[in-house]
Amino acid sequence: MNSQKPIIIQSPHLQKNLETISQGYPHLAFEQQCKGEEFRQAANQIMLDVASHTIQMIKDPEKTAVALAWRSSLPFAESFKEFGINNFVHFNVHRDEETLQPICTYQSKISESIDTIIAADPMLATAGTAKYMFDNLNIPNRKFIFTSVISAPEGILEVNNLNTQNPYPIVTARLDSHLNEVGYIVPGIGDFGDKWFYNLDIHAYLQTL
Repeated sequence: MNSQKPIIIQSPHLQKNLETISQGYPHLAFEQQCKGEEFRQAANQIMLDVASHTIQMIKDPEKTAVALAWRSSLPFAESFKEFGINNFVHFNVHRDEETLQPICTYQSKISESIDTIIAADPMLATAGTAKYMFDNLNIPNRKFIFTSVISAPEGILEVNNLNTQNPYPIVTARLDSHLNEVGYIVPGIGDFGDKWFYNLDIHAYLQTL
């Protein structure tokens, strides 16, 4: 089986931003961890860096769509819009905390003319969401790129297993140690969505997208 290592990006301020979003986790109580506006600013810059590296693999932004998992992946939309991608496919998907399998209640439609999918998931842990996106969007000759802020080796392996002959690219800002017994990344940062959307009016935010 072929195996492809993730592309771990580098940028001048990346490490500082990663340290910022990691502050307080897991040793301090949630209220004392980095979250809200401070988290959003640092995480947005990381996602912009990820998008900047990913766009270099794209031939035609108009034939590219970003797959987003509600709600944690939504901030990735802003980053990819900066580089001319305006096609998005939305999944209302969450993880069953007992089985660790994805549960999806809604998926938006996508044109068959889209030839490249960027699967955006801030935390590539078990890769359950990434695999669900792939299974529901894969058609002949469609290419996939998987992007994240933080990845675990287990998630990387699962994505590699989607195409054992020619593994899909994986772009991430940090590769962490492993998953714990409940499928969370170690050392990780906790729940990305809870921290990014903390004290944010999601309805007002959606009007800006």
